[in-house]
Amino acid sequence: MVKINLLGVQINNESREEVLKKVAKMAIDKEKHYIVTPNPEFIVLAKEDPDFSNILNGADLSVPDGIGLIWASRLLYGKNGLGERITGVDLMADICQMAAQKKWSVFLLGAKEGVAEKCAEKLKLKYGLRVLGTHSGWADQSQDETNRQVIGRKVGHRECHFIFVAYGAGKQEKWIKRNLDKIPVKVAMGVGGSLDFLSGKVKRAPKLVRRFGLEWLWRLVGQPWRWRRQLALPKFVSLALKEKFFAD
Repeated sequence: MVKINLLGVQINNESREEVLKKVAKMAIDKEKHYIVTPNPEFIVLAKEDPDFSNILNGADLSVPDGIGLIWASRLLYGKNGLGERITGVDLMADICQMAAQKKWSVFLLGAKEGVAEKCAEKLKLKYGLRVLGTHSGWADQSQDETNRQVIGRKVGHRECHFIFVAYGAGKQEKWIKRNLDKIPVKVAMGVGGSLDFLSGKVKRAPKLVRRFGLEWLWRLVGQPWRWRRQLALPKFVSLALKEKFFAD
């Protein structure tokens, strides 16, 4: 497994095809696994939160979601930097398509009330995916037992291969770490706003905008309330430049 240490966070340096092969093996493995999709916001948060950093570095698969990670890795490692950006929403869509083909099942957790249900409808219609259940729930630790009971009841005695958790950066990964061993699911992945996109609630940036790595700007224009989250970008750039030019 090829990984790059990017400002203290281990990132898989593999193609989309290689990543999906690993995910397929996880789905049929006896052990449980979890996937993370770091972007600049994750890296900055990991610098400030050692617990979150440990969770990221303990993941079975860490996929670079964010053009900033590609830039920083090439600044620090040159041609040996990250080769391909794989967004969380694209990876989730790929996994859902693969799961439908292999008759695997999924559970959708998080997002605002009604979003997961709408996303499930879209995924069933598009891929013929088996969605065993949805639940908005809460990321708060005090609600963990309630969430687990709902998931257990909806999954029942059936086999659930994937759970996609949409609670936002940090919260979703901590939820997965606390709960994965206690729920009847094989593989967990934090997906941020992916349910909003795949449900059609939020429109994705045009392909050309995504191609140039400006999806963050598109989202900021459409959702100006996100400006506080974008403050992580200059912090991330500062961390990368400091590592390149001022590290001991």
